[in-house]
Amino acid sequence: MTIRKAQPEDLDAVLGLCRFCVDDMLAGGIRQWDACYPGPQIFASDIAGGSLWLAFHEGRLVGSLTLNTEQNVEYLTVPWRFVGGRIALLHRLMVLPACHRQGVARLLVRFAEQQAAGRGFSSMRLDTFTGNFRALALYREMGYLEGGLVYFRGREFRCFEKELHDAPAEPAEGGVK
Repeated sequence: MTIRKAQPEDLDAVLGLCRFCVDDMLAGGIRQWDACYPGPQIFASDIAGGSLWLAFHEGRLVGSLTLNTEQNVEYLTVPWRFVGGRIALLHRLMVLPACHRQGVARLLVRFAEQQAAGRGFSSMRLDTFTGNFRALALYREMGYLEGGLVYFRGREFRCFEKELHDAPAEPAEGGVK
């Protein structure tokens, strides 16, 4: 599996991945995303900001995530544990449904943690829809601590955070094992 930063020419592939993910979630009764969010403007902005990462297996796009410092205003109400130091945010983690339960999400989250720690961030924050049981289980299994609830688009999301300790050196762009 290789992981690299997204480029402008990747936008259509990312939007296709997003459509697969949204369709899969909706078919499973998970109303985390919809036809409006996340949209092309959000992904284009992530690409322009250098914060969208893509995972490929044998040349096929199998996942992505956004890693930046953009905290939603709703996060101000969350009783975070880790408030000192620089804080990284993980957004819009996606895995091609055909690749579920193959470790892609776990690999992407570890990659994000390594990237953040390698850049001097002391903790990571994220949120996920309270009805997305796979994502909730993943973050709990990976040692993320639960914070408060926030609401986006009329839906309830659980916040998580994790302190980043002595993560390995930043992986070289273009390859992850």
